[in-house]
Amino acid sequence: MRKYDIFIFAYVKDKFKNMKNKKYSDKEFLKTILEVIPNIVVVLDDKGYILYFNKFSEDLTGYSSGEVLGKNGFDIFLSKEMREKIKKDFSKFLKGNKTFISEYPIITKNGIEKMFKWNCKIINKKNFIMLSIGEDLTELNFARESEERYFKLMENLNTGILITNEEGNILYYNKIVPEILHYSKREFKNIKNVKELYFLPNEREVIIERVKKEDYLCNYEFWAKTRDGKPLEFLLNLFP
Repeated sequence: MRKYDIFIFAYVKDKFKNMKNKKYSDKEFLKTILEVIPNIVVVLDDKGYILYFNKFSEDLTGYSSGEVLGKNGFDIFLSKEMREKIKKDFSKFLKGNKTFISEYPIITKNGIEKMFKWNCKIINKKNFIMLSIGEDLTELNFARESEERYFKLMENLNTGILITNEEGNILYYNKIVPEILHYSKREFKNIKNVKELYFLPNEREVIIERVKKEDYLCNYEFWAKTRDGKPLEFLLNLFP
């Protein structure tokens, strides 16, 4: 009898540790948040001169705070083609809009262009001081593309892949899984829990106990139940 490899990935619920409260002044707390947030955080005056430049901004752009503070951010980070357009948008924003959301690229110190989504807000109306937060769309889009390629690869494998949560509820399966178990695509959608696919009633509990001790299972022989209730032998690789 032919054996197939089925990989079942079980998601484990996140475990959070209690953290002791620490006392911060409002200023210290705000500074801590701005320094650790994984986005560019820049404070500009009404002319575009940089008043604040967080640590993530330094890491991503390659510029240190000392190199950019007190200098015009438009001149440093925008290409000549984008500079005048963004300055005009910036001027319109200062004249009335409470918030400004836009997408445009900046140029890093080593000449690489990166696309960002910018959320801007005036935090001092009297002096027109603006807080600008930039989200790196270049990395975000790359991550999405990588994820899409990964799932496309999984979908077309001749190895069955089944993903469940801790309770065994089925979250994902690639297209060969129903075929292996002699189900139509429509029929397999009605299978909600992986327990329905075990031929031996208590085998899932046995497997879970093995995984707790060994962290994973490799080429574990077990019997799955096909659509007509018959046993079918598999090699199971399970990674929690």
